[in-house]
Amino acid sequence: MISVLCNGARMRGFSSVHITRALDQFCASYSIQAIPENGAWLPTFPEDGIEICLDNTPVVKGYNDECHPSFSASGCSFSVRGREITKDIVDCPPEMVNFENKKIDEIARIICSEFNVIFDGANGADIGAPLQKFSVGVDMMAYDALIEACKQRRCIPVSNGVGHVRLDGGRYGSAQVDLVQGKNVLQADGYFSTKNRYKVYRVVASNDYSGKTFAEVTDDDVNRQRRWVMVDERWSTKECCEDRAMWEAKHQQAVSNTMTVVVSGWRQKPNGNLWEPGLIVRADIPAIDGGAGGEYLVNKVDLRFDSSSGSSALLSLVDPNCYSPVPGFPVAKKKVKATKAKTDIWDSIRKQTGSKLK
Repeated sequence: MISVLCNGARMRGFSSVHITRALDQFCASYSIQAIPENGAWLPTFPEDGIEICLDNTPVVKGYNDECHPSFSASGCSFSVRGREITKDIVDCPPEMVNFENKKIDEIARIICSEFNVIFDGANGADIGAPLQKFSVGVDMMAYDALIEACKQRRCIPVSNGVGHVRLDGGRYGSAQVDLVQGKNVLQADGYFSTKNRYKVYRVVASNDYSGKTFAEVTDDDVNRQRRWVMVDERWSTKECCEDRAMWEAKHQQAVSNTMTVVVSGWRQKPNGNLWEPGLIVRADIPAIDGGAGGEYLVNKVDLRFDSSSGSSALLSLVDPNCYSPVPGFPVAKKKVKATKAKTDIWDSIRKQTGSKLK
């Protein structure tokens, strides 16, 4: 059963609930819809504390950002939108701006403590040595400061929806079930595009005015001579440029081949764990991938409840081998080539249709 608590008291009368969590969205967001009796407000206001639970398991804890009461000739409605309690880290600058000689987990702990958020340490992240020189502008948001620090160690700050923050180094856990067409998949949509993919990715160092310090990465899956160029604003070396160009090629490959899947309920299986970002799941959906199947990373989860249709989860899936934080320090590469997908997801479709296009 889904329940909503407002400042610790159970809220009644809501007709729908929507929660969004994602790897690239630091704080979870939620919305609540209701049709109040006699046009009355629900007993909640902006900045009230909200907790949404499933069978007494907290799913999201946050504060209301805004309330929208409305009425018309056909009736009245009331909606609430808010974000997880980590939202102040996103919206506000930290008090401390000089973090010299501190490790990134120390920086994260200091920032979380300032905003009364729990820091759970690192999950697969290489903390490494202290950052000798690291400071931020007085107007930089605390989340942006965290991101800048995490770039130095190739990890990202992640929140669990209820106000706990960790540093994620890309060691993802496995889902408890597979996503199988005809079994637990209610609906699926594929998105395969080359619109934002290029044959050559070139990154040029901004500190070399001659333009001779640069690196190029080739994506062999793109046949036409499409070129992408960016100027790296860091004090860059050739290795920095190679690292950023490699990341850009992999990232564009990942986001160009995605899938969304709708399953029933918020849990992976009865009495199992909740669906959440950062899980590796196998998807076998022939109607979308032509029978290729494969493992995907759950990048985003939309948990939905409606009083008329029940609860469901919409999972956004991406390539697990290509999803990584933006690089922030040089890593030398012996051979600069974009990683190709293990299998051609269109191969079986081409065979069925007789197409020779590649």
